[in-house]
Amino acid sequence: MRVTLAALELDAAGITDPALRSSYRLCRRINARHGRTYYLSTFLLPASRRPYVHALYGLARYADEPAATRRTAIRTPVTRRTLLRAGLLRKLTSFFPSLPLRAG
Repeated sequence: MRVTLAALELDAAGITDPALRSSYRLCRRINARHGRTYYLSTFLLPASRRPYVHALYGLARYADEPAATRRTAIRTPVTRRTLLRAGLLRKLTSFFPSLPLRAG
């Protein structure tokens, strides 16, 4: 069995859930394809931190990607960012109900 660099990074970060590993791999591929210099700069970080940086890049890329390139009913990046922010706030408040988070 061949071990990939992505698998080594995920192992170093302690990420074991298969669905989560798959999501981190997708973010890593997005970073490698669209943020070449940013992707290469992650190799200056410890392997245990790289998956998280790839995930942040993937999130930012998703939020800013032009609507024309996505198969979605969301027509503008502003609308997508607004909906993404609302979804993130809902998720955060479900995990941390005591945090004073609000939309808007």
